[in-house]
Amino acid sequence: MRAPAFARLRLTETVALADLDGDGRTGFDDNCPQIANPDQLDSGGVATNTPDGIGDACQCGDVTGNGVVNGQDANAIKRHGLGQQPNPLFAVPGNCDVTGNGICNGQGANAVKRAALGDATPSFGQRCHNAIGAAVPPNL
Repeated sequence: MRAPAFARLRLTETVALADLDGDGRTGFDDNCPQIANPDQLDSGGVATNTPDGIGDACQCGDVTGNGVVNGQDANAIKRHGLGQQPNPLFAVPGNCDVTGNGICNGQGANAVKRAALGDATPSFGQRCHNAIGAAVPPNL
């Protein structure tokens, strides 16, 4: 019995993956495929400083820029949403919108706080501008 045609396919070309963000990393070697981060720094994740495979440059919820999503981030997002200035911890606005609603407000702050406390919430996710490759609006 002969194998079907699709099973006899031989790959003769290697397809190069695109470097969408221009940081010199492609495919699975790029931990932030939508925003340039040539250093590929991964300082942690949600409530942990253990690398999680998501680069610091696109770690949604990490607005302080330390690579870890924690209570400091929730506080900085809350202050930003309320317009409280100065807000020196609000360093990476492109990582703010964890809910995917396009804005940075109390809803995001609550989602970050709950996630940092270990409470799984469907509203928290990798939906921020830096993760999806969307331009960060100046009035975010």
